[in-house]
Amino acid sequence: GEDVWISRPGGVVPAGQITVGQIWSRTWRVHFPPQPNQSPEDVWQFRIGPDITGLFGQPMLKAYTFTLLVHEITLTATASADALRVTWPSGEGLQYQALVSEDLRTWTSYGVPLPGNGGLLLLEFPWTNVSRQFFRVRVEE
Repeated sequence: GEDVWISRPGGVVPAGQITVGQIWSRTWRVHFPPQPNQSPEDVWQFRIGPDITGLFGQPMLKAYTFTLLVHEITLTATASADALRVTWPSGEGLQYQALVSEDLRTWTSYGVPLPGNGGLLLLEFPWTNVSRQFFRVRVEE
């Protein structure tokens, strides 16, 4: 069978459009292009396995299936003399936790979770002596 299967209200994502890449020893990224008529509030179903083996060659006992509501967020960044200002639209009832990393492997929470209010949220990241820094936002209910 397929190692990764993805479905949404518009149908199944064709297997040929799904790529899987290893990011770290136990972290993998599943990627697929935007789908026709994709909505930011689609409920996605994922199945991983069962034709996958673990670190020591042991097979999965069964496929792992889960459902996600994927929230699409577009971050907008502007630079000022003292900080990078990042804004994004929020949804009421959701919490937004900013995360920072210097290597895309280790992520650390930045500040406290911000409550969504239906409007734009703003975070400022002061300039530091770090050679590079990456940002992402985790959405929680």
